[in-house]
Amino acid sequence: SKVRNYFIEKINELDKVYVNSPENSLPYIINISIEGVPSQVMLNSLSSMGIYVSAGSACAKGHRSDVLTAMRIEPRRIDSAIRISLSKTTTENDMDLLYNGIVETIKRVRR
Repeated sequence: SKVRNYFIEKINELDKVYVNSPENSLPYIINISIEGVPSQVMLNSLSSMGIYVSAGSACAKGHRSDVLTAMRIEPRRIDSAIRISLSKTTTENDMDLLYNGIVETIKRVRR
């Protein structure tokens, strides 16, 4: 929970980045949307940095997530959603690397 909350505080500082996960959700998964950066673009960019996340939600399988739709998330946010999985070994430093990768990608992709 501590690492999750640390990351959410940092990510909330960014413009047009939204935390889709409810506050009372499990601490091991964070779902966020980065407006203006499609999920696959963010995945590819982060992957090139050695950072691995997933698109949408666990049950999306290549199309808009029914879960995010049921949560009344706007389609443009669903299309830019990424899922971040944490483990007991995930550190604040790991989350800093992810945060920096997201910021770098936003600067490169958003116009």
